[in-house]
Amino acid sequence: MKKTTTLLAIIILAMLFPFSNAQAQKKNQEQLSTEELVKDGIDYFDGTNGKKQDYAKAVKYFRLAADKDDDVALFYLGVCYENGYGVTQDYTDAFKYYSKAAAQNNAGAYNNLGVLYEGGHGVKQNYTEAVKYYRKAAEQGISLAQINLGNMYHRGDGVNQDDTEALSWYKKAAAQGNADAQYLVGHFYLNGLGTTTDVFESVKWYRRAGAQGNERAQLVFNLLANELIGDLKKDKDIYEICELGINYALGENGKSEDHAKAFTCFLYSAVNGNIVSSNLLGVTYDEGDGVTQDYEESLYWFNQAAEAGLNLAQYELGQKYIQGKGVEKNEEQGFFWTEKAAVQGLESAQHVLGVLYAGGIGVLQDYSEAAKWYRKAAEQGNILSANNLGALYKEGWGVPQDDAEAVKWYIIAAEGGLNVAQYNLGYMYEKGRGVEEDITKAREWYQKAAEQGIEKATKALERLKPKNKSRRSLRE
Repeated sequence: MKKTTTLLAIIILAMLFPFSNAQAQKKNQEQLSTEELVKDGIDYFDGTNGKKQDYAKAVKYFRLAADKDDDVALFYLGVCYENGYGVTQDYTDAFKYYSKAAAQNNAGAYNNLGVLYEGGHGVKQNYTEAVKYYRKAAEQGISLAQINLGNMYHRGDGVNQDDTEALSWYKKAAAQGNADAQYLVGHFYLNGLGTTTDVFESVKWYRRAGAQGNERAQLVFNLLANELIGDLKKDKDIYEICELGINYALGENGKSEDHAKAFTCFLYSAVNGNIVSSNLLGVTYDEGDGVTQDYEESLYWFNQAAEAGLNLAQYELGQKYIQGKGVEKNEEQGFFWTEKAAVQGLESAQHVLGVLYAGGIGVLQDYSEAAKWYRKAAEQGNILSANNLGALYKEGWGVPQDDAEAVKWYIIAAEGGLNVAQYNLGYMYEKGRGVEEDITKAREWYQKAAEQGIEKATKALERLKPKNKSRRSLRE
């Protein structure tokens, strides 16, 4: 009897443990905050943060959060019911949960309600309602909704057919980096839908979509890049075609200035491997020659050439990062690319590298390094660097203080026509620093600087104006 009782107790305990664990788990879930429930649900939904993807578990967490009327949880429950993730697919329930989330202004729910209304899933098909909800989501920046709304305008479903309006919504989504939208924008420009036909603009959008893996866009881009050039490529290699593009861009060597032809030459040559043409495409987009000015697109082509080692492109890319043109400002990246170009001997990059070191821009301030790079650029004829090197010698920053050396570099820059250097040289003559004091020469250099707009030089000339003697002194 005692053995039977013990065995029975063990059986009862074994039955109770799973129940107790389940109760404890449920209790633990219920003690989580709404934010924690949603986070855990999303982690199970996506299989992130150490959790294996498990839609059924995700649904459990979303239900608990939805019971607290959380709009994100309600939205995800809608997604689960719409697609049959962790539950039996049920469009009616999907519509119910999306509606509850939308009542709290959930943008994703607005878009998905539009999808259900457009397809007649879980609710009677109604294009007007679909447009209403797509618009609500699109106005909150949801790129999928912007595409969906554009599609409705393009087809004339629930609204008057209007390709101009369709294009405007596609462009909003494309600007957010949506590859499908970029393809559509390219298609509309190529075919003149909602806008005048602009093949060059279509090329840009097809390229962007193709770079993100849109195979149709990549196919069209390659086709356009290789066919737009037409007979201009006849009997020429990519380097000769690049040179031909330069002649059209500058109107030289018997070619009339034609930026459209220059662009097609650069495009063909770049796509087929010429990094100089890639750089020139960057310049073309940067300046808007024959194409719509677009700093983001210029950045892409500069980057292509810079990565391949072209110093001109590396310098341009560095400038883009320093100035934040077409890309988020990043002084460290600006320094990185400028240094690469400077090391290859590009004088303009050497000067800028000196400026970066002197100002501590993207790198720790180092006047000694600034002087080194100013000297390299100045020795190649850069008068800005010559002036700046003179200033370092005048102050003794990064180099031994030496007025005579300062004057030497100021003279080079001043004779090169740099107004600031002309003022600086005038000052050195006025004060007798590094040269014998010479007010006449000081006036001469101040005058040159003043004529080029240096206000300090004008004031210096007033200060050095000869004083008229009084009548009394004349009589004496």
